Amino acid sequence: MTLKSLKKNKTLKPKTLKNKKPLKKNKILKPKTLKNKKPLKKNKTLKSKILKHKKSLKVGAKWGCSNCTFNNPEMNSRCRMCFNPKSKSSGGKKKTKKKSTILEGEPSYVFTIEDGLRLIARNYKPVPLDRTFNISLPHNKLNLGLFQIRDNSCWLDSGLFALFITRNETIFNALFKNTLLPLLRRGFNKVEMICSALEIEGDEQGNRLRQITARGAIRDEMSFLHRHIFTQRERGIILKEGLRKLLGSLGLSNLNWGGTQQANSEEFIGKLLDLFPVKEEEKISVIIRKGYALKKEDLLLQHKELIEQQKTLYKQCRELIRQSVARDKIKTYFKYVHNDMTENKLGILMIIPQDIIKHSTDNFVTSRKPYAYLSDLLFGKQILPAANGDIVEHRDENFEGGIKCEFKFNSYEKIVKCPSGILLVHLYRIPETMHGNMLTTPIIPDFTIYPEGTEESALYLTAAIVKTGSANGGHYTCFFREGDDFFLFDDCSSTIEYIGKYQDLLRKNVVTNGVFFIYKAPSNSDEERLIKQNYSGFSNTPSDSGGGGGGGGSAKPSKKLTLLEMAKEINIPNCDKMNNETLRKKIDERLTLLNMAKEINIPNYDKMNNITLRSRIDKRLTLLEQTKGLENQKSMTDKQLMEYVKDAKKYNLLN
Repeated sequence: MTLKSLKKNKTLKPKTLKNKKPLKKNKILKPKTLKNKKPLKKNKTLKSKILKHKKSLKVGAKWGCSNCTFNNPEMNSRCRMCFNPKSKSSGGKKKTKKKSTILEGEPSYVFTIEDGLRLIARNYKPVPLDRTFNISLPHNKLNLGLFQIRDNSCWLDSGLFALFITRNETIFNALFKNTLLPLLRRGFNKVEMICSALEIEGDEQGNRLRQITARGAIRDEMSFLHRHIFTQRERGIILKEGLRKLLGSLGLSNLNWGGTQQANSEEFIGKLLDLFPVKEEEKISVIIRKGYALKKEDLLLQHKELIEQQKTLYKQCRELIRQSVARDKIKTYFKYVHNDMTENKLGILMIIPQDIIKHSTDNFVTSRKPYAYLSDLLFGKQILPAANGDIVEHRDENFEGGIKCEFKFNSYEKIVKCPSGILLVHLYRIPETMHGNMLTTPIIPDFTIYPEGTEESALYLTAAIVKTGSANGGHYTCFFREGDDFFLFDDCSSTIEYIGKYQDLLRKNVVTNGVFFIYKAPSNSDEERLIKQNYSGFSNTPSDSGGGGGGGGSAKPSKKLTLLEMAKEINIPNCDKMNNETLRKKIDERLTLLNMAKEINIPNYDKMNNITLRSRIDKRLTLLEQTKGLENQKSMTDKQLMEYVKDAKKYNLLN
């Protein structure tokens, strides 16, 4: 090659380099490709997560998402539908792996006055009572915010929700408004330290201050939850653990309330009402009536008759004393004490397992029904056999002691006066002999009870706490009534479940697993009218045979109707040939038709069969719809309405 050609080739190199320079410049495009790759990486991670979710579905649904309520497998750290992270209460793993604030054994922190003052300074206030009643929405829904306290706290959630949703003025004032005075022991000027962890021996003034500060801090935490439930702006579920940490540091129970183990909702409500007692004039009074007799028949009489019998017996004894007969030689066959013992307390009446077993056994022996009613356990007269030769001495204001009464039977009866219009009942279902198993004897909670035996003292079922599982574990839920409908609160769910009417409630596990019941008087005249209109068949009125301080003394002195008796009363044909399930459905259908016919003023509706009644109801409803806006249309008969419709069509007055 010539030099010229070589030189030409050398001159080509820079050109090739120049051609390569744009290739180097093309490297500048790499960041753009990286930007384009970023969403691809995200998509890859989403795809891998979805694959992991699908693989973990084999484990089964274990936790519910607090955002979309979808049930996800336990292995999932995020919701499969909305990718919402798993909550602490569900035991979800976090990337940062922070230690739980609630530990086993020791409480998470020790309460100090500075902590209490800091919580009180937040000054949370509950929603006023008159604003908490506007919670109803269309289609059987409620306008309520839900909450969940972390780490296995269903016992705490259900107890608080039951007290809040009751919306009784006495409970509301005790928890949120009454002045926090020192809790003194009865008969002493020494403080009663319910918060045992704060007690320092010899420091009386400091004990008072620490306990009052702790109560104020608890009130502040409860006010925050109360506001969340009833405020109109927040409707989601919130997770909170401050209240449980606080309770666990105060030593309120033998159990570690600050840990993650299960506790009793009933015990928590009792302690809460000890910390925030009601006023003296609002406390209930329990009157115990006792009787002793040789014959069981003498104790089966009504209260008035028993008092008259006792007065007659006293007259006979005085006559014998006038005849110089020694007191020691006078023996009677009967004694009745109608005002022997009075207890003043807030209103938590406890029923022990022995009473549950005895009443259900007696019910089965006498009427072949393996269940009992709650009112019979509370206020029913118990007549028990006694050992032969037992003797009790007569004591009375008008008659001194010294006269003996031999008896073989004794009776026990309660009369309860509720000036605050609320009664709390604890059904204790954990006997010591069952080694941690719960007693599941069917106890039917009455819709209406009469603590004083009179119709004016009627209280209606408002809330029921149910525990499923064993004595040492399980899950608490709360059934409650709004108007004439019942609903279910479960802290594991992000919605309130609609149950139905009282009949639908009894088909739930509230009969076999109910542990706590709240009865209260109607909040207003509208609620009372609604209850009586829809539950006239379930609230038996008391008899007028009672006397003294509270009627006959039982919750429902009138006789309970069985399914068969109720079916005969409302004219269901061939009811004696039906089984209980069919009979119950027929009764529900019949009562629905009768209530509807009564509401739209169909004459003689109780004498019609279901087919005729249904056709009459359809016809009547059609006429009422056609004559909508007509004055006094409900008081008009079908014939009058048909004539009006005929004339209106004639003159084109109808749309």
